[in-house]
Amino acid sequence: MAHGFWKHPVILEVHGIGRYRTIMSTAEAIECLMDDWLFDGGELYELAFATCLLARERRIDHEFARAHFIQAAQEAGIYVVPEECYGIAAAGGRASHLHVN
Repeated sequence: MAHGFWKHPVILEVHGIGRYRTIMSTAEAIECLMDDWLFDGGELYELAFATCLLARERRIDHEFARAHFIQAAQEAGIYVVPEECYGIAAAGGRASHLHVN
């Protein structure tokens, strides 16, 4: 199985205020969609799950799956930390300013 590491992570606030999870790959996104999602279903959830599976099978680009994952989080009302807030450039693609789980 291809993990499909993304160029930039996605940081979500899950399991309560101030509790963040950093998703760095398509494989982690699939796990998050299955285990951490607070909202059942939704059109964008289904699209994100499908594109993540296709990316895992190397049928589409992993960055495309990342974009759909972010859209699904927004649909579900999950706070997605904007990239400019966690210092991607300074940290070489990893979060530097937030305490993340």
